[in-house]
Amino acid sequence: LFFCSLFLYSAIRLFDGVSILHIALALIGSVLGALAKATTWPAFVLAFGCFWLWRIYSKRTLSVTPTIVVIAIGVVTLALVFSWTHHAAIAKQAAPYGAYFTSEALSAWNYGTFSARVSPELWFKLLPTRMIPESIGNYWIVLLFAPLLIKNKRENILKSLLLVTLFLSPILLFTNLHIVHNYNLTANGVFLIAAAALLLGAMIANHHRILALFAISVIIAGQLNFFYSYRYIYTNRDVASEPGYQTGIKMKEFLEQDRSLLVFGLEWSSEAHYYSQRKGIAFATRFDFDQVS
Repeated sequence: LFFCSLFLYSAIRLFDGVSILHIALALIGSVLGALAKATTWPAFVLAFGCFWLWRIYSKRTLSVTPTIVVIAIGVVTLALVFSWTHHAAIAKQAAPYGAYFTSEALSAWNYGTFSARVSPELWFKLLPTRMIPESIGNYWIVLLFAPLLIKNKRENILKSLLLVTLFLSPILLFTNLHIVHNYNLTANGVFLIAAAALLLGAMIANHHRILALFAISVIIAGQLNFFYSYRYIYTNRDVASEPGYQTGIKMKEFLEQDRSLLVFGLEWSSEAHYYSQRKGIAFATRFDFDQVS
């Protein structure tokens, strides 16, 4: 999130005047952001694209030099990402089980299907009850009433809709990842937070300060409710009786430190290895165990 934000900020600053500093920061941010988390980077590239189109529309001119610089940064980033992915695939295939982890093998898993993208479960269950609350809390629905109170700052409504689109873009691109894992959307949640801030700011600008304060209070209450409902339980959970912990402790006691630990039944989880302080592999149920053996 930091590196992708650095790229977006520096790329925008290039249109105020091209400088070596901002070129370097944009390049570093783009490359490291994409290499660190490929699911985060595209939304920030799309955000820059929106800025670029808006600038052309508002200025009625195309700033050629910074445009070429940012395109070059994007090309370099993609080249390095594909090179790294290719290198990683070769390294993974050196082991019998490594073929399961290449980008090609996980392509369908990462992107999902068209039916998943338009499914009621995604739009009417996961999005309103898990994905949006992850970013702005359980009582986010209060923000839907904000546009009714905004008259003089309708530009903020349009910007908020654009930010919501940026929030949704990684979901539509890496659909299955976001359906299965909630942590992938954590970084792009910044766009939803910005959308909420714009709506609340527009309410204040339209002299609805009391209602804006009420909405902020509801949002904060919703965030606390989400935390205590879904996150606080993990801070107090007794892990001593859980299989992963018990296995790890037993293996630490009986398995020599230079031996490897092969774990079945915990899917991808490395918790048994963590607690045992032993290296090894956790085999998911999708593995062809005959090939691995």
